[in-house]
Amino acid sequence: MKGKYSIFAALFALSALCSCDDGRIEENMKGDEEGMVCKAEGWLSGVDAEWPEGYTLALAGFTHEDDYAAISKAIAPNTSSEGWLSMEMSGIPANVEQVELCVLNRLRQRVATFQTLRTDGIRDTLFVSFDHIDASPLKAIQTNLLDASCIACHGASGFKGAGLDLTDGHFYEATVGKPSQKVEGKYIVQPGNAQESVLSLVLGTDISSSWRQNHADMLNRERTANLLQFVDRWIDRLENSNK
Repeated sequence: MKGKYSIFAALFALSALCSCDDGRIEENMKGDEEGMVCKAEGWLSGVDAEWPEGYTLALAGFTHEDDYAAISKAIAPNTSSEGWLSMEMSGIPANVEQVELCVLNRLRQRVATFQTLRTDGIRDTLFVSFDHIDASPLKAIQTNLLDASCIACHGASGFKGAGLDLTDGHFYEATVGKPSQKVEGKYIVQPGNAQESVLSLVLGTDISSSWRQNHADMLNRERTANLLQFVDRWIDRLENSNK
């Protein structure tokens, strides 16, 4: 009888121990699910633009040196009212270091960024304010590609290489449907055909290797591959009346 009681007591103790472990696991999981909250509001334009298929304008959280969003929430045209956006993203993991208004591809990989806010020291609620941001595909290309790599030779300080002004507000008119001065018989940007557009060729191939500057060497191809693919998709869907 005493042996049976000992066995029963041991089983009871083991059961209690397992229950305590389960409780701790559930508590940890609950904490991860709650996470941090990001509340964003402000004025956005370009949200209702025709985005290339497979790309999304989103609010997204990123961990250290990772181009893939740990969490994201799409900003659809009907998310904002007359340009005013007010949204909330909850459940942000504790290891997220920054929240961005950005463009993501199908894999939730960062393609272009409009605004970034660090989460340093914030463990509860992060407030993001947008002050009249143009979040259109054209603006994504301007700020993430042209401003970063092209305007130094094409428009900045009044210098316009090959007669091109690629500064903000001039890129579209200077390139879309305009004949190239460097490649005979082709347009700088041929709406609906990225493969034949000089912009795509000079950035993604060695067509300019014999020119004064090999434009493909100006970019880190690994870092900008997703952005250049986005540019191609934008051109493929482009019409002269649609930016």
